[in-house]
Amino acid sequence: MAIRLDLPIIAVNLNGKRQDDALMPAVLRDELHITVPYKEKIIKYAMDNWPDYDESYRGDGKKGGYSYKDKVYESLGL
Repeated sequence: MAIRLDLPIIAVNLNGKRQDDALMPAVLRDELHITVPYKEKIIKYAMDNWPDYDESYRGDGKKGGYSYKDKVYESLGL
C-alpha cells in the first residue's frame, strides 16, 4: 500500500544489518526506501528525517535503497 500511495518507506532489518541484504523483500528492492536495523533510536531518527529526503529524492526521480552513514549511528550512540 505504501508503494501505491508513494509514502516514505523505512525498511527495518530484524537481523541488525544497516543495509539491504538478501532477506529484503523483492517488492522493495527497486522502490525508494531507507534501511535501518531494529533499534529504537535509528528507527525514530528515520521516522523524523526520512520523509523529507524521500520527498526530495522522489522529486529527483531517484529509486532504490538507501542507508545512513556510520556518523549518523555514532551521533545516536549506536
